[in-house]
Amino acid sequence: MFNFLSLTLLLIALIAPVVILIRKEEKLLWRTRYVFASAPGAYAGIGWLLANLGYELLDCKGGLKDIHACMASAHDLTFLIEHGFFLMLVFMFIAGPLSLWLIFNTALKQLGKWHEKQKI
Repeated sequence: MFNFLSLTLLLIALIAPVVILIRKEEKLLWRTRYVFASAPGAYAGIGWLLANLGYELLDCKGGLKDIHACMASAHDLTFLIEHGFFLMLVFMFIAGPLSLWLIFNTALKQLGKWHEKQKI
């Protein structure tokens, strides 16, 4: 169940900013556009960093995959650590490049609007 929810949240974090930037672009402030543009990379990157931090703090070493017994107050958090490490792959190959492209595209559009304003 958690795998389905975490992958659904990941898909929303990757797709929703692109759809919002395409459909509602003219209504958004520039700062808001940059926040939406950086959202996919931020979600995956922060998840990855939290997994690294949790791996060290919860002492998750051991077992077959070298992740075992990630316990915090009698709750097993191994699935969160594993999902965070999965987000590393998503960040490197999908979310990071997507965010860079969206930020670059937003910056070029902002420069184009600024240039049009300067001509008048």
